Amino acid sequence: MVDRAVRDRSEAASRLALASFALALAASLVLLLAPLGSSFEAVLVGAGSAPVRVTHESLLQHDGWSVAVPLSVPVGIAGAAFLVGRGRRRRPVRAVAAFLLTAFVVVGILSIGIYYVPAAGAMFAAAASGLSAKATR
Repeated sequence: MVDRAVRDRSEAASRLALASFALALAASLVLLLAPLGSSFEAVLVGAGSAPVRVTHESLLQHDGWSVAVPLSVPVGIAGAAFLVGRGRRRRPVRAVAAFLLTAFVVVGILSIGIYYVPAAGAMFAAAASGLSAKATR
């Protein structure tokens, strides 16, 4: 009975780590590809008419592929924590990943960091779920 409870908590921790990875990947893809920025261009023609051109750019269009590097950091952290298989290392790795994701959120809080709060929360839940599974053994 205890083994089943431990296995269920371990599976829940793995699902939460997968959710963290999926949330980080979704946030990165939205930030990279969604047209989140706007630019306005007005051209004065004659006395009073000003045609305005409004464009909506994604980060990829505005900054190029170099923006993919910082956006891949939380995806890599969450992915590495998810890929750690069975064994004793998964709990500390998930705890470290949770703290690293939180550090990324804090460092980037004024720009893109806030979008990774759900991924950090899910990774903390995965680490805590794994630790509670250890406590019941």
